[in-house]
Amino acid sequence: MDLNERNKYIPYRKTNDESIGIAIKKMIAAYGLMDKYMEVSVREIWKRMMGGTIAKNTKKITLRKGKLVIQIMAASLRQELGFAKEKIKIMINTELKEDLIKEVIIW
Repeated sequence: MDLNERNKYIPYRKTNDESIGIAIKKMIAAYGLMDKYMEVSVREIWKRMMGGTIAKNTKKITLRKGKLVIQIMAASLRQELGFAKEKIKIMINTELKEDLIKEVIIW
């Protein structure tokens, strides 16, 4: 029996080559945790984009059904960020590389 005949009978594993990032996202989606994963991602992007001062004055960030709700403790900062809602939405969606956020609510 030569090498080619012998290799016909050896079962081969299916190749499922994909990056670890894609595999983890598939696992998160399979467990139904994608909403929480995206919310945590938005929180991290918020801290990185807005800096320490704004992050310290941010009390709570939630993401539900395309609405990003940001609770700010300082009234003056809340007012300033209220003028920049559209810019915030565009910046976070650009970082996420998808159109996830439809509306930004600041209170």
